[in-house]
Amino acid sequence: MTPDVEADRAARRAVEDDLGNTLFLEAGAGSGKTSCLVNRFVQLVDSGVPADSIAAITFTEKAASELVERIRSELDGSGQHDRTRQNALHVLDNAAIGTLHAFAQRILNTYPIEAELPPRFSVNDEIASQVAFETRWEMFADAMLEDPALDLPLRLLFASGGRPRHLRDIAVQFNANWDMVVERANLAVPPIPALNADAIMSEITELIAAAADCSDNSDLLCAHLTGPVADFVARFQEAADDIARLQVLRSAKLKGGNKGRAANWPNADVTAIRSRLAAVTQDCEQVCVTVLNAALQTVASSIARFTADSAAQRRREGELEFHDLLVLARDVMRRPGTGWVVRQRLSQRYRRLLLDEFQDTDPIQIEIAVLIASDDPDAGRQEWHAARVEPGRLFFVGDPWGSPEKVDTVSLIAG
Repeated sequence: MTPDVEADRAARRAVEDDLGNTLFLEAGAGSGKTSCLVNRFVQLVDSGVPADSIAAITFTEKAASELVERIRSELDGSGQHDRTRQNALHVLDNAAIGTLHAFAQRILNTYPIEAELPPRFSVNDEIASQVAFETRWEMFADAMLEDPALDLPLRLLFASGGRPRHLRDIAVQFNANWDMVVERANLAVPPIPALNADAIMSEITELIAAAADCSDNSDLLCAHLTGPVADFVARFQEAADDIARLQVLRSAKLKGGNKGRAANWPNADVTAIRSRLAAVTQDCEQVCVTVLNAALQTVASSIARFTADSAAQRRREGELEFHDLLVLARDVMRRPGTGWVVRQRLSQRYRRLLLDEFQDTDPIQIEIAVLIASDDPDAGRQEWHAARVEPGRLFFVGDPWGSPEKVDTVSLIAG
């Protein structure tokens, strides 16, 4: 027997027998993780945990349907027709076995008032949510283009190659993570600095003047300084405003490369001139980046407020999107005053939580689970990893890179 097989068997035993500890099961495709999840569910039932007090969170509705049927088959076909398993079969249809979004909706259906929702709210599917977003965005985009406060930052962005569709892309990403956006929506945004290139122009003028030290007018570095570099200065000086000057700076191609023969420059250091040209090119880029970042922050701040207002409107009207379900379910358990009461009731209702396809890149998933599984009244004010969780309340199944810290981990092998 190889060590891997021994570890695999030990992991499967722990899933079924170690019901009093919080476990993370590392399991890839083909390792039999669904069977392990079914076995733990059934063992919890046999240990006295009612089936409808166990929440099993899966990634897709299809996976949830499969899990229900396999649990039902195991409870009904094992040959142990005792009262405990029969009771479990009777309540299995009421068990919270489904996607995370479905579980979040259960929570909100139970506590709509505490979540500041209308008693009867609806959840739009992806198509309806997209249509609603496009309608909101078109109205906001029109208003944004007419807003005097956004005139300069928008013109700066468009002058740098930005397009209205890029702003929409930002809004899409903000909407998908609106809870994090709301936390930053009211942060102060620094003003856009004036485009100041005086030092750059002074340096370039000195470099052009250095061409007089070249003894051969056909020298490539000399020709570069008196040609493209001098033209750059002329175009900058002719630019009518900061928008035009920004476009000139963005087009700067001042580097000398390996141009110039040292023999043609008896009174100058060719290498130093090349270095100064490279440095001044970087200075042009930095001025552009500074101005454009400030412009982008101003526009992004406006889009963030649009995002926050849209989320608040959906909440008031009771027309939610999938991500709204997760955020509001988490927040109703965090809310000062009522959050601890809600968590206590949910903790009594869902005594065990089994999370399949766990991803540590989705913090809301584990936050919801930890808030229910924690007996700490202050958990709603802490980061999830700092909250105290009752042993055995949580069971995770995921890939080897998703394991939370401070959790016992067992691993399966494929096959």
